[in-house]
Amino acid sequence: MPFYEYVAVDIEKSCKQCYNVFEIRQLISDEQVETCPKCKMPIRKLVSKSGGFIVKGREINQFSDVRHAKYWRDSNGIRHKVTPQDGRSYSPTISNRRKASPEEIQARKRVDATKDKKKRNIDSYNRFKKTIRK
Repeated sequence: MPFYEYVAVDIEKSCKQCYNVFEIRQLISDEQVETCPKCKMPIRKLVSKSGGFIVKGREINQFSDVRHAKYWRDSNGIRHKVTPQDGRSYSPTISNRRKASPEEIQARKRVDATKDKKKRNIDSYNRFKKTIRK
């Protein structure tokens, strides 16, 4: 069963639950909830933008979308710029690189994960601000 996001229509009169965006789990065939389950004030359903999905085994198929990809990662976790012509790196010394240690790889992954998390938080906050203004 999917989760649907709701927010209060009139924020000044709403309770703590419907003041913020909250989720309700319900069947697709169920009717839209129109009042907050806690304070019985009117609420409205938000249209969520899908974040997409992740395909496992991505490294096998990493050049299939060369037109859209900007970077790819080698076995060391190093990012390389993708060329539209052949899907290869701009770096000519890719085969001469030393093997990164597991600690270096983990450090790079942690830095990338932190950057991704910050970006997701900023995007989520901007979407929330946009829904409140409407």
